Amino acid sequence: MFKIYGMVHLLPLPGSPLYGGSRDKILRRALYDADKLVRGGVDGFIVENYGDSPFAIRPPQESIDFMKKIVCMLREKYPEIEIGVNVLRNAGIDALKIAAECKADFIRVNAYIEPVWAPEGLLFPVAHPLLRIRNKVSPGVKIYVDINVKHSKPILPFIDVLENARARGHPDAVIVTGHATGRKTDPSKVFLAKKYMKNIPVIVGSGVTMDNIGSYISIADGVIVGTYLKKNGIIYNPVDEKKVRILVNRAKELLERLEENT
Repeated sequence: MFKIYGMVHLLPLPGSPLYGGSRDKILRRALYDADKLVRGGVDGFIVENYGDSPFAIRPPQESIDFMKKIVCMLREKYPEIEIGVNVLRNAGIDALKIAAECKADFIRVNAYIEPVWAPEGLLFPVAHPLLRIRNKVSPGVKIYVDINVKHSKPILPFIDVLENARARGHPDAVIVTGHATGRKTDPSKVFLAKKYMKNIPVIVGSGVTMDNIGSYISIADGVIVGTYLKKNGIIYNPVDEKKVRILVNRAKELLERLEENT
């Protein structure tokens, strides 16, 4: 089943450099964006501390605690929808703890089975401790992992990381992106990922729009859409429910066509 995930990009959290001093404002915005995504028909959404730039590899505990409050609040309000957690820049263990406490469905990890150079420094892979902790405390939380994550300079080749993820990483899904937020993901890389990962789902993680989603329908298992679903296509703006509906309906139309031709 092809899935569409939206993004709840949080405003700067307490403890982050640009925190504006109002926790209520952060909560209201998170609720607003989540509501527009759900009303628009997405299968799920990922809660991410996107406003916390410049990012720490692991944010301060104050930021983690407030992010947990938001995720738990959204879980309570939307008990049926899939919810993911991504703690930038590579705080997979913190994301797992939030997901476990709030009963979220999955986490996203930016450097899981590979080291990458990023603006925040060298991101070390966290697969071993993350799986060990997950299997002890929250085996139901799935782990979605980036391959050569955006906003980074990969050290290991794309194919090598795919092979290592499949053979040694045991992910629940892999995410393929363009080179930066909002930039189109190369469909040929998605095709290769699907080929190498076999039965492990492959998700497109950046640059998806109504005009290009057809490039991924037949070769991916889902998409994560952030920038396109915002008002005027500006990532810092609130979610535009109309654009969510347009994208979801376009995907349904394309999937129906695909089924008719198979």
